[in-house]
Amino acid sequence: MQRWLGPIDQLGYVVDDIEGAMGHWVERLGVGPFYFLPSPPMQELRYRGRATVARIAVALSFSGPLQIELIQPLDDEPTPYRDFMAAHGTGLHHVARFVDDYDGAVAGYAERGMEPYFGGRGMTEKQRFCYFDPASIPLPPGLLPLNSLVKRMGICSPWCLRV
Repeated sequence: MQRWLGPIDQLGYVVDDIEGAMGHWVERLGVGPFYFLPSPPMQELRYRGRATVARIAVALSFSGPLQIELIQPLDDEPTPYRDFMAAHGTGLHHVARFVDDYDGAVAGYAERGMEPYFGGRGMTEKQRFCYFDPASIPLPPGLLPLNSLVKRMGICSPWCLRV
């Protein structure tokens, strides 16, 4: 079996009440505390080929080495988070890996027929991310696709932001 995807670094959940979700994870699951970003800056966002100015709230924590990300859409701008909520409600939205060579990783995915459909820059110029359409990811039936790729940043401690 070929292992080209790399380790899973993050599970991302779409929620409709981020403060309630943080409380649930801390009190019921023992994961936390969370680093809460009420509306982090996101730039150069493109969703399915079009610019978007979507706003989200984000909360980040770790369960061992696995980062947990909670995402709450804050407006009606087009995003995969809105689409997911419309189709499925709240829940696990993506699994992600963090990479040092973002452009190389995206090129590697493109060689396998996968193209990003949502992406942009996060809180710094160096933070880049993208999501891949699960339909374009060649996996056997029943397996959860990795659909998010994030450029690793080295500007924060491992606890606050590894992306």
